Amino acid sequence: MTVGPATGHRTRLTAPPRPLPLVPILTNDLPRMRTAALIAIHVLAACGRPAAPPTPALPEAARLAPATARFHLVEHRHVEQRYLEQVIMTDAVTRATVSVAIDSAPTGFAVNAMVDSIAVSGDAGVTAESVAAATGARFRLDIAPDGSVRAVTGPGDGNPLLDHLALRMHELVPRMPGGGAAAGAAWTDTVLTSGRTAGIPISLGVHGRHVGAAAWIELDGRHVLPLATETDYTLSGEGERSGQWITMAGTGTSRVQRFVGSDGVVALGIRDDTLRVTIELQGTGGSIPLTQIRTDTLRRVN
Repeated sequence: MTVGPATGHRTRLTAPPRPLPLVPILTNDLPRMRTAALIAIHVLAACGRPAAPPTPALPEAARLAPATARFHLVEHRHVEQRYLEQVIMTDAVTRATVSVAIDSAPTGFAVNAMVDSIAVSGDAGVTAESVAAATGARFRLDIAPDGSVRAVTGPGDGNPLLDHLALRMHELVPRMPGGGAAAGAAWTDTVLTSGRTAGIPISLGVHGRHVGAAAWIELDGRHVLPLATETDYTLSGEGERSGQWITMAGTGTSRVQRFVGSDGVVALGIRDDTLRVTIELQGTGGSIPLTQIRTDTLRRVN
């Protein structure tokens, strides 16, 4: 139907627009919708998250460098000696904590070490007085660029425990090529050194074969290079003890697994050592064959 004013203009009335049909939401769709929303949230969050830092590059080589460290040493020592048809066996355990500072020197490095604490059990030759004298003892090592020890200075009062510790100081710094130890490297070296044992001056000739692992690993939060060392050594010495002139000579072997940081500091060292030596008593003509088996662990604690 059409209606209009008298002027004759016509207006067409049309029906109102039809409402869009409502699409029912099935209850089975709700979990899928929530899952999609969560995925979208995580995607958006990931887009705004900063990128993870790049993985630090592995060191090119382990090189001795100025550093400070503290070590815990545990040594197990089994000794068998024969005298007058008798076999005497002793077992001793030494536990010590040593603080070390490595500094550059004109021709290598200077290492200052202090025994923070020490305890010895099972060794009848070590008295409470010698342990007390060793606690707080200071040693200074003159180190060549390759880590070999040129000299050790320290207390020299004839304390056998201090003599033993002075020899052990050689093991705080690993021997490495002048340019450092790289993954997969192999080298040999020969070192002549001296010290004292039981108050008697001795000389040591050490020939070592070293092999670096194929890759760096992580240990105690540090990148370390595993280094395996096999050593043959000779020992000789003579001197007076308790009024008796003594000479000694022998040979030994050791196997050491070290885990060395980029600064050349040992993070962990495990050693097995066997020494066979003959002690000659010049006054009586007696001879004492002696075998020492030593296993120890050196761990960096800071």
